[in-house]
Amino acid sequence: MLGGFAGLSGVLPLIWLQLKRLSPLDQRARYQPFNLFILMLSAVAMVAVGKVDVELIIYAGVAIPFSLLGAVVGANMFLSISEKGFQRAVLLMLMISGCFIVSQSLM
Repeated sequence: MLGGFAGLSGVLPLIWLQLKRLSPLDQRARYQPFNLFILMLSAVAMVAVGKVDVELIIYAGVAIPFSLLGAVVGANMFLSISEKGFQRAVLLMLMISGCFIVSQSLM
């Protein structure tokens, strides 16, 4: 429901994985395939209902390089961070994301 409502498909699984106290590698092994599947399903659904147009493709063309850059930076950070640091980084990013969403809804 969060994925369709606000593009937040991974928030609840990420919180659940944090609460299970799995290692960062175990969390990543569960979260990445889930997120990939959900995002691919969303893309297929958008194509199926005719929501993909030239404007969306232009936005995607701008967003994809930044997404790839973020993935590379994130992978490098993941390899060099402690388990406690990983947990703090995930929770911090969730908090920042939540703050942006709340501030946007108040405007």
